[in-house]
Amino acid sequence: MTICYEPMTEPALKKIEPVVAELRVRACDRCLLRFGDCRSIQSYRVTSSALRQQFLAAGVSPACLLDASAVCDLCLGILQVPEDPSCDHLINRLASSATYGEYEFSDFTLSIGLPPVLDLRNAGVAARLEMRYPGAFPGVVDVKDAVKWVYGAVVRGATGKSFKFQSEFQVDVLATHDETDDEIIQALSPLIRRVLPDASSKRLKHVVVNSRNFAEKALAVMNVSERSTLVPAKTTVAPCVIAITVSRQPVLITGKYRKFCRLLSQSPWVIDNKRKTESSVQELIADQVTAFIKCSDIKFHSAGREDVDVRMLGDGRHFVLEMIDPRRVPSLKELEELCLRINNSTDRIEVHSLSVAPDYAKEFKTLQAGADSKRKSYRAIMWTSAALTDEAVRTLQGSAPIEIQQKTPIRVLHRRSLLSRPRTIYELSITRINKHFAVLDLVAQAGTYIKEFVHGDRGRTTPSVGDILTCQADIVQLDVMDLHTGH
Repeated sequence: MTICYEPMTEPALKKIEPVVAELRVRACDRCLLRFGDCRSIQSYRVTSSALRQQFLAAGVSPACLLDASAVCDLCLGILQVPEDPSCDHLINRLASSATYGEYEFSDFTLSIGLPPVLDLRNAGVAARLEMRYPGAFPGVVDVKDAVKWVYGAVVRGATGKSFKFQSEFQVDVLATHDETDDEIIQALSPLIRRVLPDASSKRLKHVVVNSRNFAEKALAVMNVSERSTLVPAKTTVAPCVIAITVSRQPVLITGKYRKFCRLLSQSPWVIDNKRKTESSVQELIADQVTAFIKCSDIKFHSAGREDVDVRMLGDGRHFVLEMIDPRRVPSLKELEELCLRINNSTDRIEVHSLSVAPDYAKEFKTLQAGADSKRKSYRAIMWTSAALTDEAVRTLQGSAPIEIQQKTPIRVLHRRSLLSRPRTIYELSITRINKHFAVLDLVAQAGTYIKEFVHGDRGRTTPSVGDILTCQADIVQLDVMDLHTGH
């Protein structure tokens, strides 16, 4: 990594020796900068040896400077940056291109998670300094800010990308230090009632004292004198353990699908660990997408669903593929190629109008609006026990619009609550195939159970086609022709 050097200010240098001499804590060079209120970002980015030389040249006693083999009490080693490029340290891991794998991104954000004990220790040192030197230490650089200053430059150097506070690509650095859990619990347990004065006794029993959230609340209720007791009583033996993860925000691929198969569920249909259908709309689409663009997981969302044995025709049904942690965002040309790839892989479905949704919330709102569309068009082949005479056809067609009452169908009672729902059949037309079979075209209110409207579901839907024709009626095939979503 190329280091840009910028000298530390003299006022900051003069504050360093009191921090060490009075507090008797082991503080690394960069933590001394922090408590000296040094806000020259480049000063934190110089090599450790160059920083030490600067201290010594400014007259800081060597006794005040921490040996490289010791662990800093105030950062638990995260700001102690070695210069050996072969050691397994955070700086070398972030500097390695292997950390960022196959991701393609234009900028990044850096998220830092630190052990809550650092909040306590740094607050304790700051309180001691304030009591010993009133007004001399008006500001202390937060350890998290210093970490970002140091390692943000490392990520930028390794990737060639710029840092942004809001970015689709995130580098997460999580530091933990289990050895100091007892220190936190001992210091903060007496404050539980003060931090949560209105909490019930039951809730207090489940408070996680050694969490960052509770530590922040506890510090807020402590006075300077109380905070001054948080200076560590013993030196730190082991540095914090650091985990790095990289990820990008989900990418939404939106489009429409048509379904031509009557043995295909929309999502995987599994009961008692046994598949009920060979595949699903979700799998036929998602399998091709994940083979084309690597991601950690994929979620399928749609504007409603059709039954397994119902085809989805017309313009198709709006769907969204939520790609979790994708390695890149597909281009428009790649989406066109992906569309062909899906359609050439199967004759059971067809997709079109694939695009990347730029607005996450808006896309799901549109999806929900599609599911809640007021009218839907269907085409069914139906059978009647009585012959379909001209008079029967006129009677049925003349009955629209029809106000019906539908109790929750028997076939879905195991997953839906028992309710009676009013629904409207707005339009209805019949084309006879022969005396007992006909094509039924209808436009119905969203949420209408079409199969039950035809056969009556043992009197649970009234009136039904069978009721109107005063005979038995049943549905042979059903297709969704239009969802009237306007999308």
